[in-house]
Amino acid sequence: MIAYTLKRDDDGQWSIRCMGSTLASGLQLDLAMEQAHEMALTKHMDSGRPTCVEVLRAKADIHASDEAQPDPRWRSAAA
Repeated sequence: MIAYTLKRDDDGQWSIRCMGSTLASGLQLDLAMEQAHEMALTKHMDSGRPTCVEVLRAKADIHASDEAQPDPRWRSAAA
């Protein structure tokens, strides 16, 4: 599973990270989620490997989407 992680920065903006690298930063949450979903879908289509988008918050993680499934669904999970 290749995870694209959204993490809130100290300034309140969001970063997109994958495998230890920051791919984008200084984004509003909605734009960060949209871009991360596009990156995950592209990676899944190119590699065939399952991907997901996760949002990290202080109290819980949200598993935003899973590209391994034909119909991605929004899910949440406790930290």
